[in-house]
Amino acid sequence: MIQAQTNLRSTTALAILLLGLCVIACNRLGRSNSEGRGSDTRGPTTTSGPPFERPLPLATPRTLKYADLQITVTKGVISNRAPDVSQADNSNPATADITLQVLNTLNDAVRIRSGLWQLRLGNGAVYKTPFEDNFEARDTQERKISFRVPLNAEWAGAQLTFDEQGKEPATLALDGNAAPAQYPVTLAANGEATTKDPALTYSIKTASLDVDAFGHRVDEGKRYLSLTVQITDKETGGADEFVPEFIRLLIDGAPAAPESADDNTTVGPARSVEHLMAFVIPANATQVELEVGKSGAQQTAKIAIDLKPAKSS
Repeated sequence: MIQAQTNLRSTTALAILLLGLCVIACNRLGRSNSEGRGSDTRGPTTTSGPPFERPLPLATPRTLKYADLQITVTKGVISNRAPDVSQADNSNPATADITLQVLNTLNDAVRIRSGLWQLRLGNGAVYKTPFEDNFEARDTQERKISFRVPLNAEWAGAQLTFDEQGKEPATLALDGNAAPAQYPVTLAANGEATTKDPALTYSIKTASLDVDAFGHRVDEGKRYLSLTVQITDKETGGADEFVPEFIRLLIDGAPAAPESADDNTTVGPARSVEHLMAFVIPANATQVELEVGKSGAQQTAKIAIDLKPAKSS
């Protein structure tokens, strides 16, 4: 009898021990699953609080030009959506997403390197996101840029700025009246000159100041002087002439070659061609001249360039 009671107590104690171990194991498993769900990199749908969205009012098109790209803002929204992993910022838990339509107007590809978008809100706070991309010739692409911003961020007074390192920035107002484009500026420049041996006549057809030329943005503090020059060969015989050898710009007397031009332009006897080129000049330049004629081979001539804006008709 005593032995039977002892066996019963031993069996009961063993059952209690096994039950306790089972409870502990279940608790640990539950914590492990909970911790695993908490470390899911996909995160929750929103950062905190109930979901919200503040759309950007777009009553009129908002377009800026950069490196001959036409960049149009088509949509904007501030929300408390969960950040992308690379955008995590606990101090700015909301996201401002801006959708862009990018049109390359050129017959050549445009490459953007070391670019930076900056969103300036109405309170003066600035938020940044880097940008690099390639845009093929005559192509249109959609891009989305995102900024981490405070939960109370608003679109009122917001501005968007883009630049590459060392280049002139482009700024676009996202709210209020859209400012008219500053560039290009059509110049009053005109003029003509003729050289001998060979007899060539040079006539300025168009002239403008711009911050973009041939798919590039000009350096800070500089401007592109873009010229279209008609060259007429008055000779009745002889070989074709290689036009780039006959044209240069004088900036305060110092010669400068065009940064971009059609390097294959030629003109032959009794023919005319139009040659497009862009020179980099200081933004505050006041006196420049186009020197024509092959230096060292013939007497050259100069055409003064009027940098004043042309009078609108």
